[in-house]
Amino acid sequence: MTEAIHPMPPHARLAAALVGCTALLEVALVTHHPVVSRAEQESGIPFGGLAAIMQTNLTFHTVLMLILVGQLLGLILFARRLGLHRPLVLVGTIFCSLAAALLVIAMTFDGFVVYELISRCHVSAAGCTTGTTDALRLTGAVIQGFTKLGFGAQCLGFMAFGTAAWSLGGKARIGAAVAVIVAAAPVAILTSGGYVGPPQLFPILALLAGWGLCIAAILVADRFKRAPLTVSRGG
Repeated sequence: MTEAIHPMPPHARLAAALVGCTALLEVALVTHHPVVSRAEQESGIPFGGLAAIMQTNLTFHTVLMLILVGQLLGLILFARRLGLHRPLVLVGTIFCSLAAALLVIAMTFDGFVVYELISRCHVSAAGCTTGTTDALRLTGAVIQGFTKLGFGAQCLGFMAFGTAAWSLGGKARIGAAVAVIVAAAPVAILTSGGYVGPPQLFPILALLAGWGLCIAAILVADRFKRAPLTVSRGG
């Protein structure tokens, strides 16, 4: 069974701009991820290095949240372009929405909760109390858990969208195939069992940015500017 896809509407052009631009912005931003210096790491003060970067860290995660909102809007518009009635598109939308929620939780803890806890250390003459130190360690574990789950869900959502785009046919299938591959690649990093910090975030976001650029290319391809196109309705 087939259905017609008509010339590229304005919302599809907006989807291409949002998905492509937010992908590049994420990669550019992660290269400026606040990092505790080696000297502060070796100071012997638990979490002492975080105090030096907490304001920058708060700003970083606030901007990243805004980028994530723009990306999710682009993905929803892309899903509308593919057809929200299609099972794979619906699965992709659900996973990407879940991923956005999980990553926002991780960024809230990383940017805002850590900020509040470190601020407590500043107002105390004794520095970080045992309770605050334990809370910071627990916060770190929460950040890691939600970060891995969030990126994992995003990879699954991106793979579902890439697979759904295959049915568009023609040259779009090349972009769809590449998109599925680059969306699956970060799973190896996420399941390695190691810590996910700035050095690991860069390759993850670079690969997912590759997915975004593939999707943006599919959306602006000349094939979508000709009407009508026929795609398979299944999956």
